[in-house]
Amino acid sequence: MNPELGLELGGEKHAIKLFLNKNKLSKLKAQMAGLIMNQTLAGLSPETKFTIFDVKAGNFHTFSGASEKLSYLLIGETAHLSAMLNAIRDHD
Repeated sequence: MNPELGLELGGEKHAIKLFLNKNKLSKLKAQMAGLIMNQTLAGLSPETKFTIFDVKAGNFHTFSGASEKLSYLLIGETAHLSAMLNAIRDHD
């Protein structure tokens, strides 16, 4: 998940992913995207906050930490995507 913007807001660094879908971004999807960015990019810049900007709604969703449930949901989503990719590769 690659952020498109890097901004300093209120003295804090933010890596911002733009959500440009016509549908409103759900809180759960915003948290999931923030968790993915945090897990993949926080090691490069630990002081950076990870934010999703829902352009249509004009809302910022800043990741503030993951619950145990959210972490398990990410593991499940990752396993699901991995199984789909393996099925596609095996089909060829």
